[in-house]
Amino acid sequence: MERRYHNGDELFHNDHFYQDFSVSDFWHFAFGDLLDNTYRGHLAEFIVSKALNLDTSTPREDWSEYDLLYNGYRVEIKSSSFIQSWNLNNERYSRVSFSVSPSRKFDSVAGGYPGDKKRHSDFYIFCLYSERDKTNYDILDLSKWQFFILPTVLLNEHCDQNTVSFSTLERLKAVKCSYSDIKFTLDKLIEDNAK
Repeated sequence: MERRYHNGDELFHNDHFYQDFSVSDFWHFAFGDLLDNTYRGHLAEFIVSKALNLDTSTPREDWSEYDLLYNGYRVEIKSSSFIQSWNLNNERYSRVSFSVSPSRKFDSVAGGYPGDKKRHSDFYIFCLYSERDKTNYDILDLSKWQFFILPTVLLNEHCDQNTVSFSTLERLKAVKCSYSDIKFTLDKLIEDNAK
């Protein structure tokens, strides 16, 4: 059976009577706050997908063991931010860190997660929304994002932690780039790591 996708215009209905609210209304209700750390990860995946010219016409898969497939390479996307929806009204910033926990691959036939935990990607792209102005933030401003790209093999060799910080990314020599340079940077790292 194929998955069903919605475009946002579909109306809810009750006993064949259409209601005055749509899928788009639900999306606004559930996902309207893109700064929320629960949804910012999905936003980061979308942003990187666009930078890599990947097809975003079908919804992402939550159960996949990696986030994106780029030219045959598996890419994991992680996001963090100094400001969060829940800390806009206090003076403190969030500690920037990224989850890199190994996980089990989902088996749709078995309906579970058999096997050992590991990192399933070839590359990680760490996406930081770097804005610190809580009164004038715009999460859609791509110039306020920073991206750090790292081959997974380096994480596996030098990091046995479940999270990484800036200092760890610097120590592992993650390559920093802007939104406009994500594709070029990843292509260069793929080329360098293939040698």
